[in-house]
Amino acid sequence: MINLIKNEFFKIKISKILLSFAFFLIILLFMNKYSDKKIEELSFNLIPIVGIFLCLFFSGTISSEIQSGTFKYYLTKPASRHKIYVSKLFASFIYSYISVLIILISISLISLKIDLIYYSKYLTYSIPLFFLSSLIIYFSNKFKNTSFTICICILLFSFSLVLSQLLFTIHLNFIEYTPLPYLDFTLFDDKNNLNIINMNFNTLLSLKRGVLIDIIYTFIVFYIGLRSFKKRDIKS
Repeated sequence: MINLIKNEFFKIKISKILLSFAFFLIILLFMNKYSDKKIEELSFNLIPIVGIFLCLFFSGTISSEIQSGTFKYYLTKPASRHKIYVSKLFASFIYSYISVLIILISISLISLKIDLIYYSKYLTYSIPLFFLSSLIIYFSNKFKNTSFTICICILLFSFSLVLSQLLFTIHLNFIEYTPLPYLDFTLFDDKNNLNIINMNFNTLLSLKRGVLIDIIYTFIVFYIGLRSFKKRDIKS
């Protein structure tokens, strides 16, 4: 399993991953220098950027391998489809986790202080990245076109709240029980806006519910994706 996970990072290329980490640091330094707000407040804006890199790096993890024929590599190894799928998901989890840690360490070095409450909040607000990872791997298995997977994941992740409000407008309130309104937890920083949404659409959006729903749906999408991947006809 460990070798399979390592292989995922080698396919992406370590240099690209390091460049993404450098990009996070440059953005933080830029925000710290040119903004009047505290760097801790601004740093939450990097979570969606981590999500975009997730989409770019992992959307082709299955589809591109099958299309190019490199999936044959796995046929020479004693690895089950279960391990292959899980390794791809874990690789995306690890990238998300390391990215968040690098951001938090950079913030500590820039601000020269340790704030455990801030760290806890940042880790909580990063939970949607794990659901996004499960969705990316699922779509990569489901759709043959990597570019389509990238676009649909980025659009869904970037405009989830706007789309949710549009669906609430036409009285599809069951959406509040799906991860769609909970792909960006920074919503819960603006209490006034949150209260307006809940009052106007008669919903009960909350951070606790969002955490629970994202975790539950991460497992659901993983399970559905794994079953689909096991049954998929992959020609050798």
